[in-house]
Amino acid sequence: MDEILKDVYTWSVFSEEKKLNFNGYFIPTQHALFGNVVIDPPPVSDLDLAQMETLGSVQQILITNRNHIRWSRELQEKFDAEIRMNSADAQFGSKGKHSPWMEFEDLIKRDPDVIIVMPCGYNIDKTKREMGTLRKMSEWDNLKAVQNSDVYLTDGNQYFNRPGPRLVESLEILMEILYADKFDFGHKNTGWRKYIWLSDVEPPGSEVFCLWI
Repeated sequence: MDEILKDVYTWSVFSEEKKLNFNGYFIPTQHALFGNVVIDPPPVSDLDLAQMETLGSVQQILITNRNHIRWSRELQEKFDAEIRMNSADAQFGSKGKHSPWMEFEDLIKRDPDVIIVMPCGYNIDKTKREMGTLRKMSEWDNLKAVQNSDVYLTDGNQYFNRPGPRLVESLEILMEILYADKFDFGHKNTGWRKYIWLSDVEPPGSEVFCLWI
């Protein structure tokens, strides 16, 4: 592993199938809430495993989306770590297999309590402008999260879809949204915002569903 910033390590494994590098991140800060965190881990060499043990082992494995399960199970068994991923993604993950794309009909069937939108390359304002696309989808207005005003927009460009230390801040954003009475890391209105709309003025755009685009 290479230390790219203080207490942020990364390693890469080339995927013959995808013809690109899969990158993993190890953050051994012994965070009071998370402990040491591994993010989206590809296969880890014996040398890197030994380095992780030297730096305090692994307590949490964060999966940022259902296509990034990768080597999580192996690390979980090695370090007795907890795997964290949103529940909607977890339902579609199978050990040893790539998870399928989720269709809009699957979202309708799950009818989540909370929807968090995090398009790749979109900041909050651009995401809000594009929410009309979802509002035009059949049954969108009947979703529980929409009816209860539990739809949230995030800065997917700066956080959830950007590799590196900001993935830890992404986890903090999720904690602020889901446990607002317990956590405040200062990301509200900069990293995320509750989606508020007036149906006659602008198109609007416990289980959680995160939309990565």
